[in-house]
Amino acid sequence: MRNRLTGLVAAMVLATAAGHASPQVSVSTSQQGVPQIMGDLPGLQGPNTKPMEAGGGLIVGRVVDGVEGSGVSGAIVTLTLAGFTPLRVQADSDGRFAFRALPKGSFNISTSRPGYVDGAAGRTRPGGPGRGVTLTDDQRMGDVEIPMWRFAAITGLAPQK
Repeated sequence: MRNRLTGLVAAMVLATAAGHASPQVSVSTSQQGVPQIMGDLPGLQGPNTKPMEAGGGLIVGRVVDGVEGSGVSGAIVTLTLAGFTPLRVQADSDGRFAFRALPKGSFNISTSRPGYVDGAAGRTRPGGPGRGVTLTDDQRMGDVEIPMWRFAAITGLAPQK
């Protein structure tokens, strides 16, 4: 019960902090006993809650190491179109990914993987700006390359006295 109240209070604080009136909120418990908060919570759920419309567009690409150029296997690739729920896929062992049945629009594509700085389509340096990918009706794009850079590490032993 305490967890349910904590979640409810957190949701109300987020909604209030976002400048919204007191939201209509209900709390239910899932089959696993984990409380779920449902209702109109703009600060928590955001505007991206409807599924993306189907279309004839296709985006195929590859996630690559920004230094070596080799594929980054297992990277999570996220495709975002304003107003819709993001789509996510996992890159294969060579870093390849594909998104099918896309509507026309301007998409942002980002990547993440432990041990790497997050990547984005059009990014040319770690943490640099990305560039959107625009599709027209039924357009197919097969050359999207997203670089990611490994985090740096310094290793060694302190000198012995």
